[in-house]
Amino acid sequence: MSPIDRKITPGPFGVINLASTARNDLSLFVEICIEGFAFAENAKKIATILGKSKEGEGDALFESKIEHAESLEEFAKVHGELEFSYLYCLVSLRLWSILETFVKDLSHEMLLGFPELQSIEALKELKGPLFTFFDVFKIGASSRNS
Repeated sequence: MSPIDRKITPGPFGVINLASTARNDLSLFVEICIEGFAFAENAKKIATILGKSKEGEGDALFESKIEHAESLEEFAKVHGELEFSYLYCLVSLRLWSILETFVKDLSHEMLLGFPELQSIEALKELKGPLFTFFDVFKIGASSRNS
């Protein structure tokens, strides 16, 4: 199912499903990146084979493709030796973003779904904009329901 076709289910289970889907998408992205590195390690060979099959392409264009392929191979080699640290950093940031959004959305859905949670003293003592934002969501939800 494409990301465009996905339906977001309201409520806590929808939030859990959305976070799980985002994590699965990230896993697929990492697989694609790793496979791409495997191709990039052979970029010059691939460019040479593809370049020979195209008639009418100038030598300058062919040479620029070979130079670009060499730079891809070098990039793949360096990052492979570094155990894909660049990819690791990108994935770490995305995972943190998924976790942060999950916690924010789940707490919001729980406060909407279980209004009695608002009377818990420990939650009332929390510092930060949690209840200020919650009041805005309540106002928005009540205007949608009327």
